[in-house]
Amino acid sequence: MRPKQVSINKITPPELPNIVLRKRLFRLLDEKKHYKVTWISSMAGSGKTTLATSYLNNGNLPCLWYQMDEGDGDIATFFYYLGLAAKKATPLKRKPLPLLTPEYLAGVSVFARRFFENLCSRVSPPFYLIFDNYHEISLESPFHDVFKDALSGISPDIHVIVISRTDPPQAFAGMLANNKMRIIGSGDLRLNLEESKEVIRLQTGKKLSGKIIRQIYEKTLGWPAGLILIAKSFETSDTLPLLSDNFTPEKIFEYFAIELFDKMNKNYREFLLKTAFLPGMTTSMANALTGKGDANRILLSLRRNHLFTEKFSTPTRFYQYHPLFREFLIAWAKNTFDQKEIHILQQRAAELLEAGGQFEDAVDLFFEAKDYKNLIILVLKQAKQLIAQGRNKTLEQWIRKIPEDVLTKEPWLLYWLGLSCLHFSSAEAKGYFKNAFDLFKHSKDMTGLYLSWSGIIDSIVYEWNDFTEFDPWIKWFDKHIPGKQAFPSPEIEARVAVSMMTALMVRQPQRQDIDKWIDRSLFLSKNSMNINLYMQASTWASMYYTWTGNFAQAWILQEDTKELARSHRAYPMAVIHWKIMNILSRTCTMTNMDTVLQDIEDVIITSKKAGLYIMEKLFLMPGIFVALVLGEFLKADNFIQRFKSALDNSRQHEYSNFHHFTGLYNLHIGNIAQAKAHAEYALKISDETGYVLATIVCRFQLAYILYELGEVPKGEEELSRTYDLAIKMKSRIFEFMCLMLRAKVALDLKKENQGLKFLRKAMSLGRQQGYLNMAWWWHPAMMAQLCEKALLSGIEVDYVKNLIRIHQLTPEYPPYHIENWPWALKIHTLDGFQIIKNDEPIRFSGKTQKKPFDLLKVLIAYGGIEVNTEQIIDALWYEADGDMAHSAFSTTLNRLRKLIGIKDIIQLHDGKVTLNQNYCRVDTWAFERTLNEAETLWKKGEEKKTILLYEKAIDSYKGHFLTKESEEPWMIPLGGAPEKHIS
Repeated sequence: MRPKQVSINKITPPELPNIVLRKRLFRLLDEKKHYKVTWISSMAGSGKTTLATSYLNNGNLPCLWYQMDEGDGDIATFFYYLGLAAKKATPLKRKPLPLLTPEYLAGVSVFARRFFENLCSRVSPPFYLIFDNYHEISLESPFHDVFKDALSGISPDIHVIVISRTDPPQAFAGMLANNKMRIIGSGDLRLNLEESKEVIRLQTGKKLSGKIIRQIYEKTLGWPAGLILIAKSFETSDTLPLLSDNFTPEKIFEYFAIELFDKMNKNYREFLLKTAFLPGMTTSMANALTGKGDANRILLSLRRNHLFTEKFSTPTRFYQYHPLFREFLIAWAKNTFDQKEIHILQQRAAELLEAGGQFEDAVDLFFEAKDYKNLIILVLKQAKQLIAQGRNKTLEQWIRKIPEDVLTKEPWLLYWLGLSCLHFSSAEAKGYFKNAFDLFKHSKDMTGLYLSWSGIIDSIVYEWNDFTEFDPWIKWFDKHIPGKQAFPSPEIEARVAVSMMTALMVRQPQRQDIDKWIDRSLFLSKNSMNINLYMQASTWASMYYTWTGNFAQAWILQEDTKELARSHRAYPMAVIHWKIMNILSRTCTMTNMDTVLQDIEDVIITSKKAGLYIMEKLFLMPGIFVALVLGEFLKADNFIQRFKSALDNSRQHEYSNFHHFTGLYNLHIGNIAQAKAHAEYALKISDETGYVLATIVCRFQLAYILYELGEVPKGEEELSRTYDLAIKMKSRIFEFMCLMLRAKVALDLKKENQGLKFLRKAMSLGRQQGYLNMAWWWHPAMMAQLCEKALLSGIEVDYVKNLIRIHQLTPEYPPYHIENWPWALKIHTLDGFQIIKNDEPIRFSGKTQKKPFDLLKVLIAYGGIEVNTEQIIDALWYEADGDMAHSAFSTTLNRLRKLIGIKDIIQLHDGKVTLNQNYCRVDTWAFERTLNEAETLWKKGEEKKTILLYEKAIDSYKGHFLTKESEEPWMIPLGGAPEKHIS
């Protein structure tokens, strides 16, 4: 367990000695007005930190204190330690703040805003956030932009104070221009004459003449550090040394520091020079480094005498020298000790820092001491924890301190270097993993061998570029790792299993043992207690079940992970992975589809709000497909454009996905030539990248398009290859899709028997497997044509009717000739009036429903197609004036639509009302169309067919039009029409 000591000097404010309170600056700090941030900037030794600390102490103001250093240039390190500071400031809040793990990096500014919003929600105002030593961050660092964005998440009643030797970087120009930030600078921080007098009195205990005080003040220009040093010189002398007019503050510090240092006894000097190598220390650390036992006495003495030594209020006394003082001491030490002594001091100091949990400082000192052996040991000890904290860049920086000739011989360093840059440069990471693998293989280190092999697989996945690279690594694993191999640990076995499962799914989905690998991966990753690994395995498995048509298993898996995802809400990635599985399962089974598009939008918004930008593309793909399945073409196009804007040039397979879905979109809207171009490009990229499952669906799409364009031989070639792959990998869904397309082609070519054979086999398979959708491909025109043929031929009638209902399939012409077509709405008007919705009669009674159904009767009486609203109004509201009649019509139409409850079944365009023939069957329409078809056949001389149709029409005629309804004038237009045919 990491020692608690680690956070002391970063998240604890220094303890103040007896100082002069600068009330005029306190009043300035009180006047916050509209400012979110106060930036205190001035040179070292200006009393910036003292001012902030004394202001907070004087007002008894609660705060979170954060002391910055170079390590915060790794933004993940900043948020890691800031999370510790938040925990210290709000100990009653048990839920930790999130870590900046690599998946957030694409949206790091959003993550930063949310982090600060969350942080502010935990504290009670008034509250201060203090960031000391901001100048430690390099000007070139992206940290400044992130920090600026984070400050926008600060609530109005929380105030931020930034302490720095420099003015705000360019990133903060907007905040300054908009009066969100103010600067308290050098001019404000300079001591005035009265303050200088108080400081000198406090430091010397003497009452100096006004002349001497003014001379000191003029020489130091009100610089507190210089004033204190000069004042200290009066402890041994009553005169002011001669100083040239061009003495800079730094020179003043050096001059008097040397003077003071020379006057100290040898024990003090040696103590200071040695302990200067410790950035911060406890008394036990100082004793251990100096080899003496008087550290407590010396440090307290330095503190009491205001000799630039800060003490921190912690359970264990902790000290650090002022940066200027420490710089001076280190420079003096390097002139005092020889190089060997310095290295020994640095090495011993590094060991003490490591033991105290101050690993960042220990790394720097081991490096300065050229103690690469201990540096490597420390790096390897901390590597796993740094990765878990999201501090990949910090780990990378540590490893890169090690000379190249040493690094290339250390396989574990290469492994961790690969892992540290996996999310930033997967190609580079892959190279490190390969080099580590070769070294592990030579040393027969099986733990390293497994992990570096898994790292290679992961890097190929992250590249998303050339999946054929999996092949030699699958081959090596099959050859060298027996099935019952004992792994070094269950965690390593789980990671290897997930990697093997992923590689096989992409490159060898036809493997006989792939199901075993999936089961093994799910079982091991779940038991490993690594929630992210399990959700990763589950997502891949769910994708595979979708590709192979095992929709039932996909549903079981998403239900199994549902509660797990909910119980890990602190890990947004777990919840998002579950959302992916949920949407895939719903799309496959056509369950709860009325909300799925909104759910996709919601999870994209949630991902963005959390800063998880990389997840957007994962949801845009099912979003496009679902929109096309539901006929929401504008939405599909919107998703496609968003997907296009998010494409990454380095991830080639993304372009295969983009062109496949763009081709499918163009197919749906009738742009067949463009659909072909996109389909060909999608297949070309998919072939090149080597994603076998994606290649199958791309090839299937191209085969369909080629058939549509009349290129039958080419289409047959592509379809045959698709079918062969489907059979090899035992994908029932691809087999179903191929059989359906073969049935369509045969029927289009007038090969009736062959077409029905394929159709019967396909529909039987679809019924058995419960297929209500396809895998990333759906074309309603083809499905409507085949469903129409299946019903006419009595093939899997119930299953086919279910398909039609769920997808609201509509043939090219209304299928009145099909007795068992599952109309969304059937309206009987011959004899009595009845409405059948989804095979169930709609019950209606009372005056509230009479008028809406009267409107429907009038609409049918006038033909049901593009009936002028004025005709309907004249029939039903002939006694009302114009405006009132039109208002009554609109209200009644809305009530009718609500009573029927089927979207778009009653359409109103340009003042004309139409019953949608694709979803609605009216018996009078069917009767007339049957008779019209009979007359056409009679003219062609087909007497037998004509007689059969007349008999069918007579059988369907149950009585005169609305004969059981009270007679109304508007019944006349249609009332005599059916009877004339009968008579």
